[in-house]
Amino acid sequence: MRKSLLPWHYALSGLVAITMMAPMTASAAAEPGTAPQAAATSAKRVVTGLVVDKVDGEPLPGATVTVKGDKSTITATDIDGRFSITIPNNKASLVVSYVGYKEFTTPAIDDLGFVKIELQGDDKTLDEVVVVGAGTQKRVSVTGAITSVKGEDLRMPATTLSNALAGKIAGIVAMSNSGEPGTGAEFYIRGIGTFGGRQTPLILLDDVEISSSDLDYIPTENIESFSILKDASATAIYGARGANGVMIVKTKGGDYNAKTTVNVSVENSFNFLDKFPEFVDGPTYMTLHNKANMGRGNQPYYSESRILKTASGLNPYLYPNVDWGDLIFKNMAMRQRANVNVSGGGSKVRYYMSLDFQHEDGLINTDNLYSWNNNVNIYNYTFQNNIAYKLTPTTTITMNMNAQIRSTSRPNTGDANYWASNIFNRILTTTPVDFPAYFPAREGDEFVRYGTMRKNESYITNPYAFINTSYYESNENTINTVIKVNQDFDFITKGLKAEVWVNFKNWSNGAFNRTITPHLFQVSNPDSHDMVITDDNGNQVMNTSFPLQTVRDGTIYIAESDYGTSADQTFELQANVNWSRKFGLHDVSAMLLYRQRQYRNSSLPNRNQGVSFRATYDFAHRYLLEFNAGYNGTERLAK
Repeated sequence: MRKSLLPWHYALSGLVAITMMAPMTASAAAEPGTAPQAAATSAKRVVTGLVVDKVDGEPLPGATVTVKGDKSTITATDIDGRFSITIPNNKASLVVSYVGYKEFTTPAIDDLGFVKIELQGDDKTLDEVVVVGAGTQKRVSVTGAITSVKGEDLRMPATTLSNALAGKIAGIVAMSNSGEPGTGAEFYIRGIGTFGGRQTPLILLDDVEISSSDLDYIPTENIESFSILKDASATAIYGARGANGVMIVKTKGGDYNAKTTVNVSVENSFNFLDKFPEFVDGPTYMTLHNKANMGRGNQPYYSESRILKTASGLNPYLYPNVDWGDLIFKNMAMRQRANVNVSGGGSKVRYYMSLDFQHEDGLINTDNLYSWNNNVNIYNYTFQNNIAYKLTPTTTITMNMNAQIRSTSRPNTGDANYWASNIFNRILTTTPVDFPAYFPAREGDEFVRYGTMRKNESYITNPYAFINTSYYESNENTINTVIKVNQDFDFITKGLKAEVWVNFKNWSNGAFNRTITPHLFQVSNPDSHDMVITDDNGNQVMNTSFPLQTVRDGTIYIAESDYGTSADQTFELQANVNWSRKFGLHDVSAMLLYRQRQYRNSSLPNRNQGVSFRATYDFAHRYLLEFNAGYNGTERLAK
């Protein structure tokens, strides 16, 4: 004989166990070697038990056990998977839950003093599908370093999608090197793998290669999944192109036999000028400049009289005190975005359509002096149209189309990489006291009298004139279409499938600029002019009648450049055969893939071609084997 956990309950060894009826997800049974109680009772009593994994019988520590209908009576299993709980009567049932396992409710306890509960793994966790190179696998059988997130997990009020990646996906390093509107982040997978060559990962949208700028303007509402392939085994299917990692973006496609669903989202966000350097005022600048000069053994550069006249502020044209940062930049800008998408499907067709609009302006405080608005303005329209049709019960045709239309305008102060930094440099290198931003207009003027100061044989650039007298606009269009045919060959052998797809991508850009040559003036000797004068009514007013010296003659006509254009085209073809089969505890799969790509932005195209192979073996989700191989070539390398 042996004693049970309850001091008043004895059982004969070798007694046949009593098994409780349970669903397929789990089971509960009396522990072998225990006997039912002699008589049922309706009074409160203690029940003990054991919670184990149904597959291997391992105890599950930390499982939650509650009495059904009474959430206040709760306990957890110990390190050996055992628990003890008080039930109100013999009709009570126990509810057991554990992370990664299906929740299980026992039948009525009746007169059992000990129950053994077997939990079954949650099929959603074990069978979760992960996007891998040119296909999918169950998460439980993936051996490569792969991270996958849902598109909704990337939702945040970011200007571009790449700015939303930091901190959301393990293994991605994202850095924003510019606060320029519309600028995406630089991102790497597990750091930089190539110095001097391509550093960014291979980015695939619905299996088709896209650029990082294309990725930036894909709305998160359109994304079904976002996967990162990090190590060699995961990226081998892409050959050398995947050396820096691979990003795989899958867009939504609707569902068969689903009602039409319409989703609308509208957002407005604010951008603030943060961590901007604080500049001293004119008198402070002159005082500090004098101290620096005297520290080097020189005489003060600015006279005490000029410092006092500047501090008085009576005539900022003769004695300017300009805060260039405050003059050039605003404190806040706004960004608006709206998305409308429709999804659904019937017995043979499923669809997903989306329209996304985004507008963002910059922080430049322009005055619209000419026939343009010089503040940064970015308009972006993104269309996504995915449709799949079952041509036969075993044949499906799919077409995914992504179109982007983008218009950008800004001051023409440099190329795309330096125009904003050039504005900052002008502010940083221009003193607040050398000249005013502009002088008052005089009768008959058809131009703005911008201030400046001669320096050697040239003159100092006026930051205010720098941003207002030029304009740049670009209009960019991208259309990316992939057509796929999927064929199920189950009638030949179970688990055999094939897919063929072709991709056409066209990108074009047109840009132009407008410029006007500014008129530049300076006051040659401010001390020779009165700061204030008396008007016709005998009142003292600011003196604006002092003579100005012309430093450079400008124009009153706007010059416009030609409309420059550029374009490129991409064609891709891919064919692959997949086979996946399960034999008892054995899961096997194999894939053979052929791919070719041609990119043309000049008379001679760039071409890539390759063959890849993958095979996997999984025994009972315990022993995993994966083999990847690829053979790739390009005309840009020697044989």
